[in-house]
Amino acid sequence: MIITGSTSPDRHIWESVGPWVVTVEVRRGAGGVCWATCTECACRRGLSFRRWADKYSQALGMHEIALVCVLALEGHNSPDVAKSYNNIALIYDSQGNYEEALEIYTKSLDIKTRIYGGDNHLDVAASYNNIGTVYESLGKYEEALEMHSKSLDIKTRILGGNNHPDVSASFINIGTVYARKGELENALVQFQKGLEIQTRLIT
Repeated sequence: MIITGSTSPDRHIWESVGPWVVTVEVRRGAGGVCWATCTECACRRGLSFRRWADKYSQALGMHEIALVCVLALEGHNSPDVAKSYNNIALIYDSQGNYEEALEIYTKSLDIKTRIYGGDNHLDVAASYNNIGTVYESLGKYEEALEMHSKSLDIKTRILGGNNHPDVSASFINIGTVYARKGELENALVQFQKGLEIQTRLIT
């Protein structure tokens, strides 16, 4: 990697990102070296690359660069670090690399539970949902149900019950897992719960 400026966060981390040659403009301010420009640019490019199926490797590289930058800027216990891990996991998930996705999603979840004090934030619910989806793809349906149920519990507590589209989405996700298990009656119950919420919200 090529980095302009006299300092870098951890050169060996930069080198581990992969065969990406990137020039990063380091701006100095009152707070010292700022890597925010790098983070924003890399993240935006990663999100852009992810729109095309043949650009996953480019997207992964950009999100890994963004992760290194935000680690240098904010340290390990930051919502932005959790977001960067989540973005990387999304790429692995989209590629069908479910074990890798599970590992990275779990890192994101661990950070979120630390900074938010447990299961008390919608970002934590989103992580449980993502992990549940990976378990479903792996055919680990009991684990998937556990994760989606945790996500649902957080949403109902924070959003004030069963009157939000995100709660409906969790019921539908749980129903989908039951359907893949072949438990169609249980799936129907969950789908009906999701549909009832949606019907209330649009009437």
